[in-house]
Amino acid sequence: MTRNTSLLFTGLLLATILFLSCGIKKQSDTTAKKILVSTKTAGFHHSSIPQGIETVKLICSQNGLKVKVTDNSDDFTKDSLAVYNAVIFLNTTGYVLNNSQQEAFEHYIKSGGGFASI
Repeated sequence: MTRNTSLLFTGLLLATILFLSCGIKKQSDTTAKKILVSTKTAGFHHSSIPQGIETVKLICSQNGLKVKVTDNSDDFTKDSLAVYNAVIFLNTTGYVLNNSQQEAFEHYIKSGGGFASI
């Protein structure tokens, strides 16, 4: 990744995290906000995914957010998504969710969950 691309990526990621933290579902101040980062691909696998994961983790840790990274679509159920304030799709490609996982994710968003795709 070139320096300009890396800076652009980092800037976009920071803007996304700040946007998410403003619209995140309300919780008590004593509960850490949680972000789920999905990196599953059903096609091309971006070589920048590891760098993106580290950048998300760094920015989130600096802002008191806990991060779980997954490439497993089984994490997309109503119960498992309910614990997250926001979901980030990081360089995902193709259709990575089956119908029931897609329904659970739509329910999560309609219930106030945050979402960003990078």
